[in-house]
Amino acid sequence: MEVDELLTICQDERIAVVPFGGGTSVVAGIDAFRQDFSSCVCISLARLDEILDIDEESLTATVQAGVFGPDLEKKLQAKGLTLGHFPQSFEFSTVGGWVATRSAGQQSTGYGRIDENVFGLRASTPSGRITLRSTPATAAGPNPRQLLVGSEGTLGIITQATLRIKRVPEVALPDAWFFPDFHSGATALREIEQSGVRPDIARLSDLNETEFGLAQLGSDIQRKGLLAYLRARGVTTPCMLVLRYDGRKSEARSRRAAGRAIARKNKGVTMGGSPETAWEKHRFSTPYLRDQLMTDGVMVETMETAAPWSRIESLHDTIKQDIEKSLADRGTPALVLCHISHLYSAGCSLYYTVFAKRQQGQEMEQWKAVKTAAGNAMVNNGGTITHHHATGADHAPWLPQETGELWVRMLRAAKAEVDPEGIMNPGKLMNGPEAL
Repeated sequence: MEVDELLTICQDERIAVVPFGGGTSVVAGIDAFRQDFSSCVCISLARLDEILDIDEESLTATVQAGVFGPDLEKKLQAKGLTLGHFPQSFEFSTVGGWVATRSAGQQSTGYGRIDENVFGLRASTPSGRITLRSTPATAAGPNPRQLLVGSEGTLGIITQATLRIKRVPEVALPDAWFFPDFHSGATALREIEQSGVRPDIARLSDLNETEFGLAQLGSDIQRKGLLAYLRARGVTTPCMLVLRYDGRKSEARSRRAAGRAIARKNKGVTMGGSPETAWEKHRFSTPYLRDQLMTDGVMVETMETAAPWSRIESLHDTIKQDIEKSLADRGTPALVLCHISHLYSAGCSLYYTVFAKRQQGQEMEQWKAVKTAAGNAMVNNGGTITHHHATGADHAPWLPQETGELWVRMLRAAKAEVDPEGIMNPGKLMNGPEAL
């Protein structure tokens, strides 16, 4: 294979290598760091674009790494199947990128993260090719798939993956609620998930994100009417929750009914399904708004974490306050939005969007202040440094604190075996910069 031959040449010539899929990394995961190498090449996987096999009996699909999300989903849906993996970067990201970064999609609560759905894979390394067979389960020691899934091109280049797929659901039932505060909504989500109701999409916006979303509502009259409706029902500081239940019609309806009972018990006010449908219609368009805002002089940054339910609310407040303080100290007030998504029985993720006036000429210092404040708040208060954006270079300084130095040394030992010259994506994951 050409990838194997390229890696052999790069190792012999000591040329750094950066694998490239769709280019949607937001954590400097594909930046061309050379470190002590004289040159660096980017290896695009765009020509590895074949869907090799769809096994409708075993419900698996074997796909080359350069296949883009929409192309895979179109082919699957033509057969009544779906992967159900829809990250915000879905339109421009690839299967190889998802696997290499342990990607989570907006429907991962129901369909699973990509690391849960990798059934087998193939990777090229400077020391040779790794092929991991597709088996439903094994007791043959630690799972080698999970060492390569999330390796971010530092161990080799993932060229092929076999993924678990599902049949397209008979129905997809939307639902939406407004809660009087973040606590009530978070409690409802925890009870919904832990009771086995299992929504396939779940997204609870805090007060700031709800207000931001309502500001984009069709008209001022609609917005004022909605707020008046909520006030009449005791909701003056609304937090919006959107849900979706996929499956067979009777089963999905039963889960939605159970979820609604829990939402009502926690002071939720029902809004039917239209807010979820509206959110879903525009869910891939936010990055375009970010680009325009940055052009107009606004700093925009996103970051995410995950933590146990018992820590979520205090962590939500701490991260928000520390971000605000880091920017206030630089004389730039911030608007910090957050939502809960990606539910687990033990916890969930928190996803932040930060807006502030861009400090002309000091953009990197401003960004570093925000990133450092948020990263420290996350790992010092029981959260992970990243839930679905991967580590890249931006999050690498916190990896030893999260996993422990011994695990980082174990990763480096594995890298030394498959990449003895250290050419694979230098400066990322366990070989990132020591500090921001």
